[in-house]
Amino acid sequence: MRTNEQRVLDLVYTDSPKIGVCMRSANLLVDEKLSEKGMSDDLLAEIETFLAAHFLLQNPEIRKKNGYELEKYKEGLKNTNYGQQAMMMDKSNTLKFLNKNNGFEFKVI
Repeated sequence: MRTNEQRVLDLVYTDSPKIGVCMRSANLLVDEKLSEKGMSDDLLAEIETFLAAHFLLQNPEIRKKNGYELEKYKEGLKNTNYGQQAMMMDKSNTLKFLNKNNGFEFKVI
């Protein structure tokens, strides 16, 4: 994992144990989609941190505690400023492509 709990907490306050799940999801996404795109480990760590913050804010309780509202009419990574930052940092534009083409699949288990 490239990020850590404190780096994510610097962006989004939470005492929720869900932070670990969000960090693992961000790590998996970066490993699977971005690690072979020629970006430095430092940049990948930043992207992973912003993705974890984005994933945390998908939880209504965490959003409320942070006084955060999702951007209306925007889907996927575009509905938080952290998701938008992750896309902006991705030099390969992979995240933009996945977001635009509904390349993200979320399943409720």
